[in-house]
Amino acid sequence: MDPRHAGIARNESIFRRVNEAIADVSKGLEDRSWTPNGSAVEFHCECGREDCLERFSMSVEAYEAAHRERDRFVVVPAHVTSSIENVVERADAYVVVDKQREAERFLEDPPGEPAT
Repeated sequence: MDPRHAGIARNESIFRRVNEAIADVSKGLEDRSWTPNGSAVEFHCECGREDCLERFSMSVEAYEAAHRERDRFVVVPAHVTSSIENVVERADAYVVVDKQREAERFLEDPPGEPAT
């Protein structure tokens, strides 16, 4: 595998952690009735490009559903890296991508979870 793709996969894991924190805060606000349940939240593109500043909106529930599998990420449509991932879901503002097997080994495990 191209070493550049390994770096992208690692960066995607970092962007996912940022978005998970955003989702946690948003759920806390919903739990306190400070924002409506199911309202759209702005997330960072998880494409892994170091210079990416793109964002998209989706509900926390949709974000969590997209990440039920460890090797899935949410990116803006133009940021799919077809050499290491496949699109598994499309929306206007984002796509959910699934890492190809050779790229999965570069993903970092979430904190508190054992390595696979």
